[in-house]
Amino acid sequence: MPHPKRSRIVMSSRPASVVELSPELAVLYLKREAEFIKKATVALVLQDTDAFKKFGILTVPSFGDTDQLVDRSSDEQRTLANQRIQPLEWGGIFTQEACVQTRTIPLTLCAATCLELSLDLTDALEYVPGGEHGGTVQLVGTIPDTGKQAVFHGGWRGKEGYGLVDVGKFNKWEQDNCVFAFGTKNWPSFLEAFPKARALAKEVRTRVEEKLVVGVNVDLIEIHLLWGWCAHSHFKYHVDEQVPRCLTVTALLSLGASAMHVAGAAEPAPYKLGVANLFDGLIPHRSGYTERRTLKVSFFYCRRGHGNCSADALLL
Repeated sequence: MPHPKRSRIVMSSRPASVVELSPELAVLYLKREAEFIKKATVALVLQDTDAFKKFGILTVPSFGDTDQLVDRSSDEQRTLANQRIQPLEWGGIFTQEACVQTRTIPLTLCAATCLELSLDLTDALEYVPGGEHGGTVQLVGTIPDTGKQAVFHGGWRGKEGYGLVDVGKFNKWEQDNCVFAFGTKNWPSFLEAFPKARALAKEVRTRVEEKLVVGVNVDLIEIHLLWGWCAHSHFKYHVDEQVPRCLTVTALLSLGASAMHVAGAAEPAPYKLGVANLFDGLIPHRSGYTERRTLKVSFFYCRRGHGNCSADALLL
């Protein structure tokens, strides 16, 4: 691993106050923070997260609501005006109304599972030198039953990337290093390689179905991992269109401050360790303030029987 002083810092076309980290340097810093947390123990960190808020080099934001490339209010008005499907809060099947201020429903999760998963995923990060851009980030896990390595690459495989991000010029290589998307073909192997991810996926679906009326169940469609050290994981207003009606859950796995914003909401929905945001994925939403140290996960669901989810038996 190279010394930080010799690592490359990539300047972007975003505001001058924001400097992008190279993937190489970001992985190095993330691993250093993970080692510190493991030495302090997860239990101690969770007892007093405030004491660890300012630790580390990655506490500065990769993007804040003041670092705007577009007028947020105009962007939101334009998005709502062009919205093809009215926000029906998933057809009224929730047993609880969304929070009036944020238009999300909070889900309580096990904070220890979230933080332990972030440490496992950080341990699994590898920066591989070479290639057209100098190197790439990948995740390397192990399938418990066979002991075989499972290597996962970032981005949306076979696509040109997802361009609705807050950057001056989109770069697929940068996004491939900070966003990992798992569809129905590869999320089962991801959950096998990372048992705590499987445990969290089970817990999230249980919490989601607790908020739905009796007889309504969901199937998992996709899982996304979003590292906050790069603005290519910071999304503009968009909708989740994996299926005709998508239900989305986002959760913070790491330390650090972050938030999201649902169009039409009075205020952002903050992320907290152990609390996820559940919302109708077809209501336009965007990323909010994000510290570089953060790792978030999104789970995308459809109503049972409305998607190709034969591998969902892993979560039953």
